[in-house]
Amino acid sequence: MVGLDNLSREEKIALLAQLNAINSRNVLYEGARRGLKKGKDFVFGVSEFLMGRLSSKWADRVKGVNDQLDWDVNTLKRAIEEEYRQLNTLDDSDLVRHLLVRAARIGGVDPTASKRTISEAVVRRAAGACKIPLIEDMEAVEAAVYRRCMEEKYAQIKEQVDKMTDSQLKELEALLQGQIQGLSKAEQEAIRAMMGLEELSARYMISFVKRTSSIALAQMIVSGFGFGAYLFLTTLIKSISLLLGATFSFGVYATATSALAFLLSSPFLLLAGLIGFGLTYQKAGSALNDELAKLLVLVGRSAFMQSPDP
Repeated sequence: MVGLDNLSREEKIALLAQLNAINSRNVLYEGARRGLKKGKDFVFGVSEFLMGRLSSKWADRVKGVNDQLDWDVNTLKRAIEEEYRQLNTLDDSDLVRHLLVRAARIGGVDPTASKRTISEAVVRRAAGACKIPLIEDMEAVEAAVYRRCMEEKYAQIKEQVDKMTDSQLKELEALLQGQIQGLSKAEQEAIRAMMGLEELSARYMISFVKRTSSIALAQMIVSGFGFGAYLFLTTLIKSISLLLGATFSFGVYATATSALAFLLSSPFLLLAGLIGFGLTYQKAGSALNDELAKLLVLVGRSAFMQSPDP
């Protein structure tokens, strides 16, 4: 929680907006809308193909009807944006209080508990989600969770970059170069040292992503390049978020965690229909709180590392 206190007002609002918006209702609703849209597109796609064999004009009409029946599936993005607007009306003390209460609920403790109690509860939940054994030294547990979260985020980014086309990579390179130029010299030096380069550039960063595993990056964090690795990761996330048009660059939604992706998938929604909505809602909420606990550790510890005397 000390690290979260170091966040700017805008960063606190962006974080809390995601914590509030990413809930069972919104996730299941978006998943259902995505599933229905895929089904609709499949049916109309087959119809367009069959009609096209008879007449191109009929195929165009089928495509036109499909386009007219289209709908926006980005429930989470809209919910985050609405939360951001509402939270922006709060004064700083209320904003901090809301963030503390939300963290307590994620950790499963009383919102009136001390910051230390809430912080330890969040770390314990995140450790459980990461399957990291709990020991008496909570600082060591938090460090282990942070390392695992950094590893997971980097693996997600690496997968995204590996799947990009040549044109997307060129666009990413331009966006990434702009993000690098916006960093201070000290921040650029931290990334350069972590990567072992003589000169920092977007092209070298993309090449580094393609050839470096998430395990190797995690080892760099342990070896003393934690701050540089964090800056490297966040700079990539911001650039990819700009490329994909995401509103918020750092968080669960923007980086699409494996749990969130599963909850939005067709297999999970099919399972939801079989076992009943109530149990599904509860299981989704528990899985999401695990991921949100990991997000709090990742953001909080990263902010702590950026403070003058961590």
